[in-house]
Amino acid sequence: LVVLAATGLASLLYGRRIIFSIHKTEEFLGKVAGGDITADIDPYLLRRTDELGEMGRFAKQLQTSITDLVGRDPLTGMYNRRSCSAALENAMEEYRRRGSYFSIAIGDIDHFKWVNDTFGHQAGDTILKKLSMILTSHMERRGFVFRWGGEEFLFIYEGMDKVKAAEALAGLQQDIHMGGLCYEGQQVRAAMTFGLADCRESEDLDSLIRLADERMYCGKKNGRDRIVTGP
Repeated sequence: LVVLAATGLASLLYGRRIIFSIHKTEEFLGKVAGGDITADIDPYLLRRTDELGEMGRFAKQLQTSITDLVGRDPLTGMYNRRSCSAALENAMEEYRRRGSYFSIAIGDIDHFKWVNDTFGHQAGDTILKKLSMILTSHMERRGFVFRWGGEEFLFIYEGMDKVKAAEALAGLQQDIHMGGLCYEGQQVRAAMTFGLADCRESEDLDSLIRLADERMYCGKKNGRDRIVTGP
């Protein structure tokens, strides 16, 4: 009887683990289907050595393939605007539930039209690719950066209020200035203007994006190559 009871308990626990694994896989795939590029699959699934583990690893590979197909900009390889909505919604949800600060910045390359007009659109594409590498490297362990459109980029700084995000952006400006961007042997000085807002200024994402965008344009009107955090 003891052996039978132990066997029955083990079977029950095993069955619960299977149900848990299937539920977590479905939950993960649901987030991916919704366009969430930041979704993480439960590590327990990836450690399993059975068919459920294989299913979890396949789901993770599927996320990567879908993101590369529809969630990345083909020119720069950066996350695109389509990918941005889910990441912003996740950041806002974390702020509402746990009080985890985040800031967003919209940055625009200064005098980009002049680069295209002077050197040609191929030069502009080359500058975009090289600059995207600088931006992506800068955002490692800080959050996410997206190609918002044309020469505009949107940044999500996780765990940072506006003051800390402004400090990070100042470092990014220096990296851009020293990036050594060139085209066919000609040095092209790159600079960006940024508008910055944080989650405490509005819990409506559209309003928050609009605020950052307005500040960026204010910086454009007042000299470019600057970070605007208010009013």
